[in-house]
Amino acid sequence: MKRILATVLMLWASAAGAVQICWVNPSRLTDGAVLTDLTEVMFYWSAQPKPSTCTALAQCSSWPTGNFLRQTDQEGAQVCADVPLPPGTNYVAATARRGTGEVSAFSNSVTRVVEAVPNAPVVMLDPACPTCTTSSARTMLGYTAQPITLRWEPSQSRIEIEVRKYPVVAGSTGTRVATGSVAAGQGSWVWTPTRPGLYYASARSCNATGCTAWTTPAQQPWIIYVELPPASGGGIE
Repeated sequence: MKRILATVLMLWASAAGAVQICWVNPSRLTDGAVLTDLTEVMFYWSAQPKPSTCTALAQCSSWPTGNFLRQTDQEGAQVCADVPLPPGTNYVAATARRGTGEVSAFSNSVTRVVEAVPNAPVVMLDPACPTCTTSSARTMLGYTAQPITLRWEPSQSRIEIEVRKYPVVAGSTGTRVATGSVAAGQGSWVWTPTRPGLYYASARSCNATGCTAWTTPAQQPWIIYVELPPASGGGIE
């Protein structure tokens, strides 16, 4: 049986919210023949080092606790991919598969320490403003040129905020109309709307490692109706 040579892990770098691994795809089989049908590279990792007797997956199926598949057919090429490693110390090795189904032995093993990103921001109170009215569903009515205070439970991480027009198209996030940032340990931000409309506030927590995903209207249901002040008349845009 012609065995495929293992891929070689080479270079590590960090990106916000992800870990990038670069490697060299194998280009030959163990008998020296040229590899022409590479199909994929599979990464495996665990918080424990790979045992020295574990040279192939079939010999140590209990070692890895996670895996990630990257399809690739570029024999001999250097390739990079964002791999979803969990926080903590990870020992990572890879295998390559060819079109016949044969899988290589494990590659060299590399170690990566992944810092945890912060927890998502937590809504503490309803939005507030001097003349606003709110409901138990966190739907509120505000007015242009009058400040609205959005509040979160203070955390040890920075909180970034966006205000967007409420999406009218399924799958859309709506147009962003304002952004802000709240320092670690603080929990409020003031937004003064300039135009009537229907809006929602979204937030995420960030630290030096990265940021959480933005909260959605379903997760943080601040739906804000903004009208012209009563004396000016007018309604929702």
